[in-house]
Amino acid sequence: QVLLVGHSEGGIVAMDLAGDPAFNGGRVRVQQVVAAGSPISSKPVAQGSGTRVLSIENVNDIVTHLDAADPPASHQSVERLTYRFANDQHNIVASHDVSLYARQAAGLADSPNPLMIAVQAGLRPFMDGSATTEVFTMHDRVTP
Repeated sequence: QVLLVGHSEGGIVAMDLAGDPAFNGGRVRVQQVVAAGSPISSKPVAQGSGTRVLSIENVNDIVTHLDAADPPASHQSVERLTYRFANDQHNIVASHDVSLYARQAAGLADSPNPLMIAVQAGLRPFMDGSATTEVFTMHDRVTP
């Protein structure tokens, strides 16, 4: 079981992996995706995977709107929860900055929202004990 976390394009890649049945349910089981500042509202997870998705979106971040699909205001659940906040930095880059998202995510720890409490409970096993982190760097293939 794995937790995939990504900001911006990293969140898109995490959702692409969670939506790929050859990866999610094949090689590994993606239990949870946490995406911050990522346009993933229209991206599905692999059918039958049970993967949960938490999307953290700044409404003033242009990147979160690139998929031209807003998350539904209703039908929020533990399986698919979008937390939207408004923090206008009056600067495109600053409104998308990973540290802005990290501060918002840290503030969610004390949320009284029952859905957020359930999401946090699902994340807890990944926060305790030992863990392995894999960092991947992708490059274009060099052709001779």
